[in-house]
Amino acid sequence: MTAKAITSTIAAAMIALATLSASPALAAGPQGPHGLTQPNVSGHQRWPDNGHRRHDRVRYGWGRHNACSPREAVYKARRMGLRHANVARIDRRAIVVTGHSWGRYGGHRARVVFARYSRHCAILGQRGL
Repeated sequence: MTAKAITSTIAAAMIALATLSASPALAAGPQGPHGLTQPNVSGHQRWPDNGHRRHDRVRYGWGRHNACSPREAVYKARRMGLRHANVARIDRRAIVVTGHSWGRYGGHRARVVFARYSRHCAILGQRGL
């Protein structure tokens, strides 16, 4: 065999070995957390479905509850200007947050009522703000 034939044979063998060693990694696709595959080009998630995917839904924002939590209600009341805001009562339909409005000598007592089953804590009523 000539030197040119030997060189081309070695080059072809190296390319074949490189292709074979990289093929399992390429076949699996990009890896995400815990070895799960990342979303494909169309944006759909390709997580393995074994019947209980609640932890995936919560982590990635799927199936978020359309209800106002007491923590969200207090946070919104503080952003509205209520000082020392705390939950006074939680009913079936409403969350009542009380506190003080801005003013001298500790301010005036104020109350904000939020809808319980509203995604962004809709305001049902307010007093003293």
